[in-house]
Amino acid sequence: MQSLTPSSSGINLKTEAAAGKAYPKCEAIPCDQFEVAFQAVELWIADRAVLPVENSLGGSIHRAAEYISSNNLRDTAAIASARAADLYNLQILSSGIQDDSSNVTRFVMLAREPIIPRTDRPFKTSIVFAHDKGGTSVLFKVLSAFAFRNISLTKIESRPHRNRPIRLVDDANVGTAKHFEYMFYVDFEASMADVRAQNALAEVQEFTSFLRVLGSYPMDMTPWCPSRED
Repeated sequence: MQSLTPSSSGINLKTEAAAGKAYPKCEAIPCDQFEVAFQAVELWIADRAVLPVENSLGGSIHRAAEYISSNNLRDTAAIASARAADLYNLQILSSGIQDDSSNVTRFVMLAREPIIPRTDRPFKTSIVFAHDKGGTSVLFKVLSAFAFRNISLTKIESRPHRNRPIRLVDDANVGTAKHFEYMFYVDFEASMADVRAQNALAEVQEFTSFLRVLGSYPMDMTPWCPSRED
């Protein structure tokens, strides 16, 4: 199995380690962009893509290790993973020196085969939506659709709309007003097989100009054993 690990600068060792843990027999291949990993899986070049999507501190860079090795520096140390020391033939002077032991990174694994949503194990669903008008009231209505059905949100993030970051609104009294357009990304704890989630998204669709389900997937990688009835 080939697994692609995207990185903005060379091999992302933390992502490579995550790929090796999720798929012990995989051959990890670095990618310089997420889009390259997406295309490789789509075109059958790789079986899986392992993508780092969140970090509790803001991420880490392992070039500091690559530079020391390539320049044979003897008076300089790098803060990196044990995998970096192995890859760049460096000596580990001390372990566990990070200043925040709770630092964690969240990864997602992408594949061509769809995961059938279920209700007999914890699932999470990711969506993205946008709205053309309505201001904060629309966002409140969207969040209320989940709160009313006791669906917990684990993440909400806004980003400027890539194709239309600014919207111009003509106003005869003031002139031309400019408003930023945002895309909203939400993760919630429910499977798309759950009627509550289906009804919530049906309500959300009434208030938004764009809505897409990015995925509905198990909340963890714990092995699941189907019952005899399945």
